[in-house]
Amino acid sequence: MKAYSASFDSKGNITVKFIIANNSYGKLENIQNLKVTIKDSKKNTIASYKKNSYAVNVKSYSDKSYTITIPKSALKKSKSKIDLRTSKITITGKTANASL
Repeated sequence: MKAYSASFDSKGNITVKFIIANNSYGKLENIQNLKVTIKDSKKNTIASYKKNSYAVNVKSYSDKSYTITIPKSALKKSKSKIDLRTSKITITGKTANASL
């Protein structure tokens, strides 16, 4: 998994786009403990997103893009003080239940 884009939508929420690559046999159907963290250039956490189970559908030996939205209410700074161009996005999780 790798996040490749983050931007603000018209309501002030952060939209994060990421890609999941499946380099094995079997379809990926679920990401356990998905966590996205956005940190500013001073390594302070700006926003985070967690989900115990995130449904995906990635066929074997392929990749697929997904988008999540972090609500404005979850931001730890005001929108005017966040510079997404210099921020670092980390995304973690475990794949589970690949079906054959």
